[in-house]
Amino acid sequence: MNKVNSLINPAITEHTHYKTPNLDDTEINLLINKLDKHNLLSRLKGMSEINRFREFKNRAKKQILVAMKEATNGIPFNKIIENEFEEINPFEAKVLCICIALNTELGFYNTKQDFVGFSKASHNESLNFLNNTLSGTFQYIGEKEDKFIIRHRILADYMVKHCADLKMLKEAYIRVLSVLAPELVSTKAYTRKFNLYKSLINHKILFYRFKKNMELAREVYDSLIPYFEYEPHFWLQYGSLEPEGQGGNLTLAENYINQAESLSPDSNFIQNAKCNLYYKLSTAQPSYSYALEYKTKADELSNELISRTGDKEPYIYHIHCRGRYYFILKWIVDKKEKIQKFNELRKLITLVGKKHPRDKKLDQAAQAINRAYMNLGSDDVNIEQPDIT
Repeated sequence: MNKVNSLINPAITEHTHYKTPNLDDTEINLLINKLDKHNLLSRLKGMSEINRFREFKNRAKKQILVAMKEATNGIPFNKIIENEFEEINPFEAKVLCICIALNTELGFYNTKQDFVGFSKASHNESLNFLNNTLSGTFQYIGEKEDKFIIRHRILADYMVKHCADLKMLKEAYIRVLSVLAPELVSTKAYTRKFNLYKSLINHKILFYRFKKNMELAREVYDSLIPYFEYEPHFWLQYGSLEPEGQGGNLTLAENYINQAESLSPDSNFIQNAKCNLYYKLSTAQPSYSYALEYKTKADELSNELISRTGDKEPYIYHIHCRGRYYFILKWIVDKKEKIQKFNELRKLITLVGKKHPRDKKLDQAAQAINRAYMNLGSDDVNIEQPDIT
């Protein structure tokens, strides 16, 4: 697009940008007929009319050029998108594209003011990226068409997950959050931008994105400390990052969750995170005596939370059963004692399942606990036990 624009003299030639909508059934049939007329069906040539239609129908929600390339040449969607992303230049435009993709993926739109704020280039350069370099990648929305998103959420999701490397993704997160932060600090209202902020700093999403390099996720949170050092939800998310997966810094987690608790001592969300951390700490200790101390704290807190919220929502039961499960696996060596402990846990998870019958996480935990119990009948001491996520 930039190459074309550079050849156009605006004093002589006027040009207008047109958006291509999604394909409907009538358009699909017309397009197939036109391709057939000009011998451009490629791999569709040997298919029946019904199968030709299905090939396009499966791709009808994608941009028309992507659908045509996939249907006729068999080039997979991911390769087309990767090529399109690689062709975005310069690097700054790529980063800005990922900034918009992050927001689009979560269902939020962007404005020109947002875009310029995300950019490290000059105002004019930023608008050139928006209006020219990335014009085919973005789609304007709203009555005034003054807001925009990546042209499809599937495309945004793929760019975030597969096109941006981790350092670029970290940079995009920090830029978007840094633009949101000053506005959020000055207001307590639950605005669109506040909801976007909460979605972006969700610890589970950040862990999933950066689990190959947790330090980058920490850098995202660290960039926000000057703005949110007295915001309990921020410390809750930062503290909850470390217990995810294996190898997190549980000392940091305890520090951050304690900060969250000091700012909002009555929050059940923070107490749940604290309980989960105690169970994690109980399996990370070098000796049984230290482990038992943390497990006792976790049991006391989880029992308190179960009496407070257990009838309303199942999350604390999941924390309680998962924590006890991993404690048994790690520290209970005697087979008879292990059988007894697993039997107690099986009875509990069965009762909880009846109280919350539609909860998938509890169902998964129950299956893992029952399978681990059955595995005790095996003579294979190295048998791998199921995980509870």
